[in-house]
Amino acid sequence: MLANDPHLGFTQPAKWYEIHLKGGRFDVSGVCLPGLPLPVIGQNASCAWGFTNVMADDIDFFVETTDPDHPNQYQVDGVWKSMIIRHETIPLPDGKDTTIVIRETSHGPVISDIHPLLRRGQTVISMSWTGHAVTAEIEALFRIGSMRNWDDFTEAVKRFTVPGQNIVYADTSGNIGWRPAVHIPLRKNGGSLIPRDGSRSENDWQGTVPFDQMPYLYNPPEGIIITANNKTIDGNYPFYISNLWADPSRAIRIKNLFGNRSGITVKDVKAVQLDQVSAYAREMIPRLLPLLPEPENETEVSALKMLRNWDGNEGSDSPGALIFQTLLRQCIIQVYRDELDALDPQAFAAYVDLPMIPLRNLQWTLEADSSQWLDNILTPDYRENREDVVATAFHNAVREIQTLVGGNPVSWSWGAVHTVTHPHSLGSVKMLNWLFDLNVGPFPSGGSPTTINNGEYKIIEPYAQVVGPSMRRIVDFSDLNHTQMILPTGQSGLPGSPHYDDQIPLYLNGKYHTTTFDEKAIRSAGMDYLNLVPR
Repeated sequence: MLANDPHLGFTQPAKWYEIHLKGGRFDVSGVCLPGLPLPVIGQNASCAWGFTNVMADDIDFFVETTDPDHPNQYQVDGVWKSMIIRHETIPLPDGKDTTIVIRETSHGPVISDIHPLLRRGQTVISMSWTGHAVTAEIEALFRIGSMRNWDDFTEAVKRFTVPGQNIVYADTSGNIGWRPAVHIPLRKNGGSLIPRDGSRSENDWQGTVPFDQMPYLYNPPEGIIITANNKTIDGNYPFYISNLWADPSRAIRIKNLFGNRSGITVKDVKAVQLDQVSAYAREMIPRLLPLLPEPENETEVSALKMLRNWDGNEGSDSPGALIFQTLLRQCIIQVYRDELDALDPQAFAAYVDLPMIPLRNLQWTLEADSSQWLDNILTPDYRENREDVVATAFHNAVREIQTLVGGNPVSWSWGAVHTVTHPHSLGSVKMLNWLFDLNVGPFPSGGSPTTINNGEYKIIEPYAQVVGPSMRRIVDFSDLNHTQMILPTGQSGLPGSPHYDDQIPLYLNGKYHTTTFDEKAIRSAGMDYLNLVPR
């Protein structure tokens, strides 16, 4: 079996469009991005595949040394070079246009001319990205759609670069596999997150990791392959890939649920995809509880009791999940905001924009009392410790819950604040949304960034869910005519269509529909069809 549920930002219409393409050498079904002529994720008569993000570090920033008298000159190894200058015209909605100037060094475009955190300064910073090279993702998808075996799959993956993807594979011969479809730069001190000195060529990229030296799995002895944005390689791998991995809690939970079991059914796989127990929370709670303060009132007494009795299940009806997530967010604010605000008013928002990174770092910070992040720079005469940080965060969290939900803990639930809306691009126009019901939602939701059934929200704009499973798909190779599939809203992008949001009840209640693969079975199902005849 192969299961896939890529986590993406919610939109309406949904990110994916279900498709079955049959013609010429193709007989392939799955989901495509609207506008693409074939599935990005799916199956054919021999194989199936799925995507998750590699979380590869495929970008570096370079601080350029420029000539004050000639700002379009930059230095490399003592030699002055001229930047490439491009003028690009951009049409505006009113029929007019504007022209922007793009400067480019040998490392890539100069981003400090436009980046909101950089353009006010004098430092010139350029950006190298593997996506600046000519790549062949569409050819890779054509090859994947028509592959028949692992060798075909391998040849297709060689052509895929950005965005870097873990592609999992299975076939009708009983083989399973994984390959990262990504180009990894070869560079000095790859793990450093500090911008590089662009004036020294020794800091430049020296190509990418050769394909035959990239990691992969093919029929591993444990019989299961898990990719959940987690670190998928061990410390013995000789090349730096990333230090931006997601917290491993989702991968840990998947492994724990499957264990060494045999005879796993589609029902079992569905239960895993829908699971909302946070391994991260189960690990953090024992660390946080000894640091919590004495309750100051009855509401805090109730909150502390519910937190102690909580099992880590972040279902929408859970009061424990509400308390934990607000406490977690307040801890992040207490630990990081004072230092980051001192750098720039937008720095904290930029840091927490990807919540998986601060969540992972918070674990390390609270493990010991030695981290300088714990000390609040706004209180120079006192050095805060873990107990101070968690105590303040707890008091603030309870007050926040009281403001958002009310003072009676009996009415508390995670879904009271953690809701999901699928926003249409015109849904922010209130009159249009009222007339055409463009947005779909809100609905109470469970989960968090650390649950398999992802329920990610923005730390800076809590607690509405903004990211989650963009579709769910389970391919059972014992019967390719019963692939289980669900979209978050519906197949149609037309407001008013019965299929605009008809999958919402299924999606919210953990249900799926069956996608048939065999053409005869499809045609005999009595469905309507549209036949387009060229003239």
